[in-house]
Amino acid sequence: AMREDERGDVGNTRREMGRIAAQAQAQAAEQAQARMQGAPSMARITFHLLKTTTGEKLDAFTFTDDFMHLPRNGAVSLRNNTLAVLSLKHQRVVFLKILPEGRFEEMHTIGEYACAEDERIVVEHESREREFIEVEREIGAKIQARRAAFAIARSPLLSGLTQRLITFLYRDACKSSSADALRLLHRNFERYV
Repeated sequence: AMREDERGDVGNTRREMGRIAAQAQAQAAEQAQARMQGAPSMARITFHLLKTTTGEKLDAFTFTDDFMHLPRNGAVSLRNNTLAVLSLKHQRVVFLKILPEGRFEEMHTIGEYACAEDERIVVEHESREREFIEVEREIGAKIQARRAAFAIARSPLLSGLTQRLITFLYRDACKSSSADALRLLHRNFERYV
């Protein structure tokens, strides 16, 4: 959003230029994240503040590359000296205060974050989540390395059933009167494992 003077020119005082540049940067980041895909867009939507007794234009506030449902005041609400404007494309509500001297002043914007602290909390949560995912990857890599080392060592654990079966075959070979039974068990041991 930009401030215009009486002629419709964008304000050019240093303070206004700095504020406009800061707003433009913040809005660009916000728009990149919060822009509704496929939403219609208008190049400029300007709200004019007029003095009803004389028809004099006091101030103007412009939204660029935005969309608002303006018929029947669907996106605009006025209460006392506060004008709330709903941006459908950027999914935010901009609150403008109408000052007694006849100027718009942007008070607050509710969009992706309701207040400044919300953004800090979300950023902090996202960084903690990234750290957690990185730790999980490192742990997963260590587990995979252990599994690989275990497979290379070729010392697999025997299941309880396999161990009992081999024990039974060994005892049966020991009880057998034939000396070849134990030799046959050792020769075929790899088949049982």
